[in-house]
Amino acid sequence: MKKKPIKKLTKKEIEKLEKVLKLFEEETRRETGVRRLSGGFASVNMSDFHNETIDIEVNWGCKSDCTDNVHTEQWTLDRKELSSKKTIQEIVDCIDSQKGE
Repeated sequence: MKKKPIKKLTKKEIEKLEKVLKLFEEETRRETGVRRLSGGFASVNMSDFHNETIDIEVNWGCKSDCTDNVHTEQWTLDRKELSSKKTIQEIVDCIDSQKGE
């Protein structure tokens, strides 16, 4: 059986996804506590996309001359959420962790 080709992200999806990733990054900084640390950081990026989902990679931790503590997590967002009428915050709340898989 032949696989369906993956649909490219539309301009609207990309614009909304950028806002979602930015807010998710801000929330990650706050929830992990790294925003209070010198050298604390969080970065959130799309790692891949499919017809149904968008894969998100989250890196957070603390880097300095004596500490190098980095955590990497995989998350997934249902692509349909980007075309919904939900707010950016509501879409961020729909991102699912892939821990334990």
